[in-house]
Amino acid sequence: MRRFFAAWVRRGFALALFGCAVSSAQALTLLVSEGTSGGQDAAIVQGRYEPLAQLIGKAIGAPVRVLVARDFELLAQAIAEQRPDFVIARPSDYPARGIRDHGYQLIATAKPDGQCVFIGPKGAKPWSSITEATSKPLALPEERSYMARFCRAELRREGVTPGPIKFHSEQGAVGYAVENGFFPVGGVASYSSVARNWEKSGGVILWKSAPRPYLPLIAKKTISPPQIAKIREALRAASVDAESPIRKALGITGFDTSEDDRLMKLLAFIEGK
Repeated sequence: MRRFFAAWVRRGFALALFGCAVSSAQALTLLVSEGTSGGQDAAIVQGRYEPLAQLIGKAIGAPVRVLVARDFELLAQAIAEQRPDFVIARPSDYPARGIRDHGYQLIATAKPDGQCVFIGPKGAKPWSSITEATSKPLALPEERSYMARFCRAELRREGVTPGPIKFHSEQGAVGYAVENGFFPVGGVASYSSVARNWEKSGGVILWKSAPRPYLPLIAKKTISPPQIAKIREALRAASVDAESPIRKALGITGFDTSEDDRLMKLLAFIEGK
């Protein structure tokens, strides 16, 4: 066990404890992944999710500590081995696989849903159809990133073949490439600062994909149905609290605690099935 957690730290996981008196045997864990967009210092990311960890802990009467995943391989490994008690991730396909393949349970997703937003430079005209992306050079975030896979899945679903694709290290670089005329089209996440500020800076939103579940929160099977119900109740309360520190920290409007198959449909969409 110690070697496993040491490996997490060496490979880009950071551990935050909520109180020195809490032992690892007593505390539950919340594993967080912001994907390739989570480039901030791990301590900043930890702080962002501490209010959520505290809400979960209060709801079920157990301390919860935050682990920050900065590596896709170890995120997948941790879920496959059912190490973390809870997982919340921007790359929604990882929690979805946790449910489908490894016995995890869906607690909630965040509001609003996520979308791929296709952006164009100042003076461009919004598309009447996504087919207008056909043969156009396209700037996307890092190839392995969730949003690059999301945007390409949207194009694939609509039967659209774009022109040459160039992958960039981050979504900000995609915005820079489009703004400065290197690419006529870029694809970014609706929840990114690029998308939120694009029109304010004079850019054009060309097209938005269908909305898909965003930031799923899942729990492993050892978390009981009554505990899941208590967490959902607390999340619903946070969703209507205008001063909720969780909503402010995560930049969301609330949580969707309904039980449906949207996350499984998202996984099939991403995997092209």
